[in-house]
Amino acid sequence: IGRIYSDQGAYAKAKPYLIAELKIHQKNQDQFNTASCLIALGTLYLRQGQYSKALDEYLSALKTAEQSDLKTLIPVIYNNISALYFEQNHFDKSLEYDQKALALYQEFGDTLGIATTYSGMANQFQLKADTLQAIRYYQQALRGFQSINAQIKMAEVYQNQALLMKQLKTRL
Repeated sequence: IGRIYSDQGAYAKAKPYLIAELKIHQKNQDQFNTASCLIALGTLYLRQGQYSKALDEYLSALKTAEQSDLKTLIPVIYNNISALYFEQNHFDKSLEYDQKALALYQEFGDTLGIATTYSGMANQFQLKADTLQAIRYYQQALRGFQSINAQIKMAEVYQNQALLMKQLKTRL
């Protein structure tokens, strides 16, 4: 319920549910869902622009994941930390966390994670006005999304990449 409210932007309604969820998972010593809930809380704060609180939750999730050897959650948390820094226009810090996530996704062979991270990195280079790097990463993301037939993600990449094209015919 808390996650649904959070996705709807009803943060005041979401928070008590997420805190209740967190307490249940902590009581049950369910480290995976504890970390997952901490990520959800971090995202709730991020969406509200409460960056310090968001970072605290993400770092708690990271600590939980690392201590419990929840390897598949770690790159997700890195991507969330990257998004936090991206929102604050700290592109170098954001890129640093995306690179950490990318290395783990590559180690696991997670095509969706790899492609999503490449797309995020491309967005950063686009905002830094580094068109060549942005296109390079969009192309890598596109290849990954094509390989798993993630059509919505492919459309997002085409849309973002089109913004970099100067000629109308190429953009279209």
